[in-house]
Amino acid sequence: MVCSNVFIAKREADAVIRTDVAFALPRIVKRLHINVDAANQRVEVAYRGLFAKRYAQYEEGRGCTLASSDEVPHRAAPPSLPGKPNALWPVGESAQLSDDKHLLAALNDSALQGPGMRAIVVVQDGRIIGETYGEGFNASTPLQGWSMTKTVNAALAGMAIKDGKLSLVEKICFRCGPATRARTSRWPI
Repeated sequence: MVCSNVFIAKREADAVIRTDVAFALPRIVKRLHINVDAANQRVEVAYRGLFAKRYAQYEEGRGCTLASSDEVPHRAAPPSLPGKPNALWPVGESAQLSDDKHLLAALNDSALQGPGMRAIVVVQDGRIIGETYGEGFNASTPLQGWSMTKTVNAALAGMAIKDGKLSLVEKICFRCGPATRARTSRWPI
């Protein structure tokens, strides 16, 4: 959490600890010793400075990875993707915002936003039609997906099932290779 927010979202470590970590771990945040090593782009966390020591290492283009030891993982750089910044999202970074007064009112209603709101983005027919951001955040601030990731993955799995690319009744044999299906009984995803 600290690694991603500091090295990807470019937020101040103290603010991340005071808000995000305190929200996620309210009972133990004061007992955690969190050391951010900006030079090595690494975060170390230990309970009371001694127990359950964990490390997270930032890698350009890959994000933050939990490391099991004091070693710094070294990997080849990921391929870069060509960007089209002037194209409409999701191909590019541009948005075609709606002027619907009801949508604008909902986006700017602090009661609907809730405490700690980072971003609200409304997508309709594959295009961004509305967006608003919390203090210190904007359209280019990377955000952690948290449990929203499960919803997106469930929707993608449902679409793959609908398109016949994934089945609820067959099990893939991962040891046999990607194209081989194991002969097994029904196995839900």
